Amino acid sequence: DEMTSHGFRATASTLLNGSLDASWELDLFGGARRGLEASQARLQAAQASWDEARVTLAAEVADAYVQRRYCEHLLVLYQDTLDSRRETERLTSLKLNAGFVAPADEAQARAGSYDSENQLIAQQGICQQNLNRLAQLSAMPSAELETKLADTPDAGIAHEVGAHDIGGVI
Repeated sequence: DEMTSHGFRATASTLLNGSLDASWELDLFGGARRGLEASQARLQAAQASWDEARVTLAAEVADAYVQRRYCEHLLVLYQDTLDSRRETERLTSLKLNAGFVAPADEAQARAGSYDSENQLIAQQGICQQNLNRLAQLSAMPSAELETKLADTPDAGIAHEVGAHDIGGVI
């Protein structure tokens, strides 16, 4: 110990400086708890989004299936209409040959047949698009899906139209 000029005593000492790191900290204001709650909320939101995506996909598949089946019903209707118009055309030709109708009547009957044929072809294209959409949504090849659809209760509808007179797509 030494005396200073002002009368104070000065002591020489060694100061040790150290630190203690702790792996925990006090959560005085709830920050860590709020972070955990936020992480849990994000996880629940992600799970809800996943569930929503599954429901949306199921709804899309159901819609595509109903559209496909409806399209098959329309194919039957268009095929019946075509058959009827072709018969009308045939009968009109017979009438023309017998002299009972004018050539314009035969031309009109033929045009009706062509119109029905075009409607059927267009509907077959729509049905193929519906099948492709359903295949894409279900991740199945179109041919395999078409076979499965043919094995279901509405199977007769698609095959009634089949490859009638114009080489159907279905």
